[in-house]
Amino acid sequence: MDGSVTGLSGQCPALAFTVSGVAVITNASTDFKNGNCRRVDESRGVSVTGRLTSGVVLASEVEIQERPR
Repeated sequence: MDGSVTGLSGQCPALAFTVSGVAVITNASTDFKNGNCRRVDESRGVSVTGRLTSGVVLASEVEIQERPR
């Protein structure tokens, strides 16, 4: 799924945030593309791949989008 990060909490690599109304969590196994977990911040565009369990996506991959100039 694609969208902007909202409600960001946690510390790398264990982050929790929402994308397009869906809760997302990351862990040490999450693969971050275009940077590391420290580049994930509020309102940043991301593309998340993972498994939905009990209404939460455990992200296997988070592709971090560049900020518009």
